[in-house]
Amino acid sequence: MEVEAKFMIPDEATFQHLLEASSLAGFVLGEVTVSELQDRYLDTADGALRRKGHACRLRKENQRYIVSLKGLGSVSGAIHHRVEYEEDLPSPSSPQEWPPGVPREMVLRLSGGKPLIPLLEIKQTRHRRLVQDGARPVAELVLDHIYFQRKPSAVEGGGLESTLELEVELLPDGREGDLKRVALELEEEWNLAPEPQSKFERALAQFEELELPQNTGALQREALSQNAPPAVEEPPLQPAELPEQPGIEPDDAMSEAGRKTLRFHFQRMLFHEPGTRLGKDIEALHDMRVATRRMRAAFRVFGEYYQPKALAAYRKGLRRTGRALGAVRDLDVFREKIEAYQRGLPQAQPDGLDGLLAVLDTQREAARQRMITYLDGNKYQRFVARFGAFVETERLDSLPVRAPSGDDPRPYRVCHVAPMAIYQRLAVVRAYDEWVTIPDPPLTRLHSLRIACKRLRYTLEFFAEVLGPDAKPVIKAVVALQDHLGALQDAVVACAILRDYLTWGTWGHEPGDTAPAVTPGDAMGVQAYLAIQEAELEHLLETFPQAWQQIEGPEFRHMVSATIADL
Repeated sequence: MEVEAKFMIPDEATFQHLLEASSLAGFVLGEVTVSELQDRYLDTADGALRRKGHACRLRKENQRYIVSLKGLGSVSGAIHHRVEYEEDLPSPSSPQEWPPGVPREMVLRLSGGKPLIPLLEIKQTRHRRLVQDGARPVAELVLDHIYFQRKPSAVEGGGLESTLELEVELLPDGREGDLKRVALELEEEWNLAPEPQSKFERALAQFEELELPQNTGALQREALSQNAPPAVEEPPLQPAELPEQPGIEPDDAMSEAGRKTLRFHFQRMLFHEPGTRLGKDIEALHDMRVATRRMRAAFRVFGEYYQPKALAAYRKGLRRTGRALGAVRDLDVFREKIEAYQRGLPQAQPDGLDGLLAVLDTQREAARQRMITYLDGNKYQRFVARFGAFVETERLDSLPVRAPSGDDPRPYRVCHVAPMAIYQRLAVVRAYDEWVTIPDPPLTRLHSLRIACKRLRYTLEFFAEVLGPDAKPVIKAVVALQDHLGALQDAVVACAILRDYLTWGTWGHEPGDTAPAVTPGDAMGVQAYLAIQEAELEHLLETFPQAWQQIEGPEFRHMVSATIADL
């Protein structure tokens, strides 16, 4: 997450004074270093990266080449937050030839393997100064002379536009409070105006009348003249690019352990977004949706340690994202089960499911278009930028860890809270015993039990790094019961969809819809598959008591006790 403050510098005199200043907002300013930058922004001929909220920049600095993939992010006053991935390149080349890494994989997925061509170019003379608090490097102060092509007018030609800009980019040891302190002094003491747009956005605005699709022919000719490589099938994302664990410690404050957990899964959500957009591998969508579910579950465990107002906004963004992804994923699961059923039939036997699959494909495509519209929209982009800042900024939106004077201390460390959190969720699961061991328990009640099991499982997984070695078999047992109940719920949903289809020729219909005719062949095939699903549902209900006993028995309770013994 790139966090920086941006300001316009009104004149050369102010620019020079900033170069000569020895301190800023109480921080010491280091020596000035100067370099020449040449930034070329790239996109496909049809603007695929821009449409999906990203900008790809190829930078040349001296003899060094750097590729950056940036999200558009959010702005609050002078302070900008946006996701950014960078990689050094040995030379300018096509994405297929870039070193393995997140920029390469994301650009290939976002572009669909189409060649990248130059969109615009920005040149800068950059003056850098280190902002320090004693030995702690807080930020980098950047003063830029910027040059980009001016849009031609009826009065004069294009020429070059020249501006002066200041950026203060937070370094890993800096805090957002430090940045706000510097930004406040730049506004109040130096009278600098915040700049809400990036250089890319300002340069692009110069060509606003030249909409990219209208100029596609010229751009394609330029790509061909440069012998741009043909589109290729992009490689899968590399899991090694993501951390294997959140890095929680027993003495972490719950707010910071939660932040680590949320950052861990937020990175996964972003990592799988390009594959989700591309739509060629349904597992990318599955993994992105899982990440949103994990984050929503994390707020149930860690949420009381954050500011309620901020928490409500983050939860709302996750809920919207989960719904958009879930509408497509649920249909993928339904189709996977149909395909498994088809594979089990004798090769010569017709399955009579063509009509059902055609409706399913129509429903899925409509859901997918709604999902892409949401991912391309401002609400999702703002959520990503704000949530990204939250998970990357220590103590942001956290409640105080100390109780008011005179009150009893409030447990706030992982080692204090984790045992209680695990037992609370185990108690909720075990409370279902007398509700689900009756003959023919209501299906809605078993679905509620599944949700309770999922919350227990997630809580155990969130704290797995600090638990004892018995945590793995405990989690495995909970997963087994959750999977059993999940398969049961899938069968319930499938039966409802199939019955709806037999009645209406579709599902998810509105009152007053006209039911298309279901052919006799379709009806026979769907009724046969419905009978299979009803039998599967009956089998899962019959075998539920054995699955439940694995959680309810004393051996499981002893394992849970052993997992938290070291805390």
